[in-house]
Amino acid sequence: MTIIYAVSGVLAVAVSANLVLTARLARTVRQIPDSRPALAGGPDQFSLPPGYEVPPFEAMSVKGQVVSLTGMAEFVVGFFMVGCPPCQAAVDDYAALAERLADTGVTAIAVIRYEALDLEKPALRHELASETERLSRTTVVVREEGDGGIISAFNVTAYPLFYRVRQEGETHVVIAEAPTTRHFHLLEPV
Repeated sequence: MTIIYAVSGVLAVAVSANLVLTARLARTVRQIPDSRPALAGGPDQFSLPPGYEVPPFEAMSVKGQVVSLTGMAEFVVGFFMVGCPPCQAAVDDYAALAERLADTGVTAIAVIRYEALDLEKPALRHELASETERLSRTTVVVREEGDGGIISAFNVTAYPLFYRVRQEGETHVVIAEAPTTRHFHLLEPV
């Protein structure tokens, strides 16, 4: 019985010490200033709020067409990244959304982010080719190495991510965001 009391006492001391150390760690972490750059201020700080003014960008699609704000009154844009399982899962849903939007005259752009080192890995190279092929049936596909022009214009830091953009006067503004495929109804015309 003495052994049980001794083990219980040691366990109680260990749990108490753990609690004290965790509380100190939490207090210390709260006092460290946030050194991350401020994002545009969407609801989850990884997305852009409605009304965000999209800066001009220019990129080349995989089919050789120039992609820019010029001449686009309204469009949706989806951001994907090679090696991102949620992105892979969203490809077919985004292609289907693009097909539905085609009848309304809204262009769908798919931006696939990759790194040069990704192209050295056969599995990632295959994923990039597969996503490009599946998306190019219904969307304008742009591949960007690293933080390319379109990715930078939208301050993308999380993938996948989807926006609807409309021209208002001389500027283009975000009018809706869909953080997941379950929110695609927000990108469709009302």
